[in-house]
Amino acid sequence: MSITTTPAAAGARKQPSMPKSGKATNNSQTRCDACKGDTPNPVDVICRDCVKYLCQGCDGVIHRTTTHTTISVTQVQFTGVCQWCDANKNATLFCENCKKSFCDKCHKDNHTGPKSKHSIRPLQYPSDFKRTSDAPAKTSSSKSEDRSSDEERASEGILLFDNAEQLKIQNGKDFLRKLNIQDTFPPDVKVVSMFGNTGDGKSHTLNHTFFNGQQVFKTSSSQASCTIGVWVAYDSLRRAIIVDTEGLLGVSETEHRRTRMLMKVLAISDVVIYRTRADRLHSDMYKFIGDASDAYKRHFKNELRQLSHKGNLQLTDIGPALVVFHETTHTHILGQSDDNKPSSKSADAILKEKFAELKYSMDAFSSIRYVGTRTKEPPTDFGRLVELVTRLLEEGSVRSPRHPNIVFTALKHVNNKFSGRVDRTVTTMFPDEYFTCSVVCLSCGIKCNQPMNHCEEQLPHDAPRKCLYQCLHENKVFMCKTCFEGGNESIVIPKMSSAKDAGWLGIAKYAWSGYVLECVRCGIIYRSRQHWYGNKDPSQDSVHCEIRHVWPDGTVFQGSPNAGRQIIDGLSVLGSTVSTITAKPTRIMSDWFTDQLRPAYWVPNSELNNCNKCCEVFTDNDSKHHCRNCGEGFCDECSANVMPVPERGWGPDPVRVCDKCYDDGQPRQADNSLTAVGHDDPVTARRIIETVRSTCELATPVISYAKDYVVEAARPVYWVSDSEFPSCHSCKDQFSDKLRRHHCRACGQVYCDRCSSKQKPVVSRGYDHAVRVCDGCFSSPDQF
Repeated sequence: MSITTTPAAAGARKQPSMPKSGKATNNSQTRCDACKGDTPNPVDVICRDCVKYLCQGCDGVIHRTTTHTTISVTQVQFTGVCQWCDANKNATLFCENCKKSFCDKCHKDNHTGPKSKHSIRPLQYPSDFKRTSDAPAKTSSSKSEDRSSDEERASEGILLFDNAEQLKIQNGKDFLRKLNIQDTFPPDVKVVSMFGNTGDGKSHTLNHTFFNGQQVFKTSSSQASCTIGVWVAYDSLRRAIIVDTEGLLGVSETEHRRTRMLMKVLAISDVVIYRTRADRLHSDMYKFIGDASDAYKRHFKNELRQLSHKGNLQLTDIGPALVVFHETTHTHILGQSDDNKPSSKSADAILKEKFAELKYSMDAFSSIRYVGTRTKEPPTDFGRLVELVTRLLEEGSVRSPRHPNIVFTALKHVNNKFSGRVDRTVTTMFPDEYFTCSVVCLSCGIKCNQPMNHCEEQLPHDAPRKCLYQCLHENKVFMCKTCFEGGNESIVIPKMSSAKDAGWLGIAKYAWSGYVLECVRCGIIYRSRQHWYGNKDPSQDSVHCEIRHVWPDGTVFQGSPNAGRQIIDGLSVLGSTVSTITAKPTRIMSDWFTDQLRPAYWVPNSELNNCNKCCEVFTDNDSKHHCRNCGEGFCDECSANVMPVPERGWGPDPVRVCDKCYDDGQPRQADNSLTAVGHDDPVTARRIIETVRSTCELATPVISYAKDYVVEAARPVYWVSDSEFPSCHSCKDQFSDKLRRHHCRACGQVYCDRCSSKQKPVVSRGYDHAVRVCDGCFSSPDQF
């Protein structure tokens, strides 16, 4: 891309007028570098390749056989000082209406009211042309002021995102304050962002393109990356928010988060600059831009459209303009042949053809431009980049400027939307894993394709294809056929009894006529044993069947009829009721009978109200234990040790003793005068009772095993197995003889009594009446 201005064209434009102070313009002070003799001619053009000021005659001689980039002095308005004030300040702006050059202060003071609509453009000074004659010498005090000013400008870059995708600015007002944008009537702005590999000079390019070389964005010569996260600054001249991003291919522990963070910045940008210093364009550039285009269309375009409608914001879903800034050292730029002649195709067309050849769709970008520069010796020429970006920012036909708060709102929305964890390492630059839900169907293994955090918006999981049926998950859904044909979705589930039948009446009906399907609108639509013979399958006449996905976060489907479990629950309730009623009389009779056969040195059960050691009060369900040595009463934990007590007549075998006697280690001397009530041998009767009890305890595991087998056989398919979970699913307490396990009738997990003490109906599981559920299912919405 070469900008060549002929002397004739240069002479056609009117020279800038004289300043008020009477000083001559820089055009009259600067002389040609190629003229011979004592009085060189005034400068007419500036050659960027020769790095020289040239008059019209020297330009024609030198560039007779070469194609160099020359710019007319009148076109650039190369004026060293402000033409309005007497402070000899450097001019930074040129007004096309006033035909004068201004410094920043004079521009603000003079272009108010009707003059605020004047056409203002920035002046660009290549660093190669800074000459001592162009500006007055600075004193030591002015140099120190400039250094302090530079330091202030360097601190203008503010951190927007850290490397963990955390937004560091809280609200729009804070956003305006930190960018030094007036919050009363803030101007509409556009966003320019810079991308590229680490070490390619992105921050340096932004500083020279938008801030006249001031170090607004930090640069560094060390190996460590100078930009971590995303930084922003405001260019008041172009009314643009400038975004500096963390470099690609840099060493980072959060590489995927960084890549996703860059995509969020790209989505809210108006102009995207990809900066590369490779002599030849690498595949990583094509891959990044191509994948970014695909990710924008798949995840951000619709999101921005919805945000615009929902929040009544001035947003567009049209993608940003893309500028590839390519700096080479040893090779020609794109679109230039070996003999320095331009190619038959433009650089923009060659770049688009390369993307098409690599099968990357670039539909997300509103335009694609190429800017190339060859730097044989530093410094880099940013003139063409400045010219193109300025023109793109002035264009409003595709993407219009908008309020800074709208920019911040859009950025905050996409950051909140796409902020979930990334589950696995992926090979594409912007994969679906960055932006879609990570939940996987338990039945077929397909991944949910909804956006991240969709559950917060009450949107259900979804998948692009149908699921596979698995008996383990029972993911076949029955719907009332009559309602389905009428346009309603009424899910019915196989259950033991209808909602009107409760308790043992429902069990009796189930034993006679089988399970039932009941619709909330049509009532009972099917019984599995309605007739003695010839019963049809429900799918033939009564229900419509579908196979649905099984999501692990609480999606509920009906299982096979849970009649077996409901019968066991009924028997358990009956047994528990009988046990509660008869517990106290049984305890009284047991204590009386034991006291009649106790050894004489034992304290009677009727006098034992609390443990002799820990003083814990005995309840009706607590067991009282006597120490075989001292005869006092203790709880189970305070008398868990055993040792021989032959002196008390217990023989050589170890027997239960309290902790104190066990620690002492010396049995007490027996008092032969003590005898059991009604027996000559003090312990004979008690030993007989304990022998009988031990025999019964040996048979208990056999009975318990048979009971556990029956309970496991009747376990509904969505219940977890008791053997697989030794602790409570919620509080993680270990189950024991005293801490029983209970299944939540809604989710099927195992809980202790404390974490599953509440009850409510679970219609989708076949429980029309209140049953035990865990605290989580009780407080959750009526999803069951």
